Amino acid sequence: LSGKFTESGTGIKYYRLPALFLIYGICRRRAEAARDMKNGRDFLIITNNPLVERCLREYYEVSFLPDESYRGILVLVRDKIYLGHKLYTHPLSGSVKPNETPYKSVVISKAVHGFDAGEAEIISNCIAAFDKFSPRKRPLSDKILNDFQLIDYTLLCGALDYDAAAGLSKINTPI
Repeated sequence: LSGKFTESGTGIKYYRLPALFLIYGICRRRAEAARDMKNGRDFLIITNNPLVERCLREYYEVSFLPDESYRGILVLVRDKIYLGHKLYTHPLSGSVKPNETPYKSVVISKAVHGFDAGEAEIISNCIAAFDKFSPRKRPLSDKILNDFQLIDYTLLCGALDYDAAAGLSKINTPI
């Protein structure tokens, strides 16, 4: 039970029990998060994205922090995770580098469910990953800011299984 692999008579390498328990734990945690994610009443969206606030405030509880930076949102989420809230969306979702966009939206539980060391590690690693990138030095035009708002909003809607186009059609002002 050392965790090292052995060869069977078929030539296929099998990992021993510790690796199987690790895989089982990861899969179980993902399945639990997916199950919990279906309960929209327990969602709290923490965001600095005005488009998320305008489109989703009617359907979800949104904590809109317009003056908070991307890193500030991550730190706030970390503090909530340390208090026992569940992390429902990955803080570094999407392919946009953290230093490229000023907007971030993360879904956590409204209720405290108990401290989870795995989720605390995820958010701490996300903050460390953010800190590895050098800060953006160029100013962003309103068109680029609107594009980043739309990217963040669309990623969030995908995680919530919410029709992003329907949400956009309900706001009175164009993005």
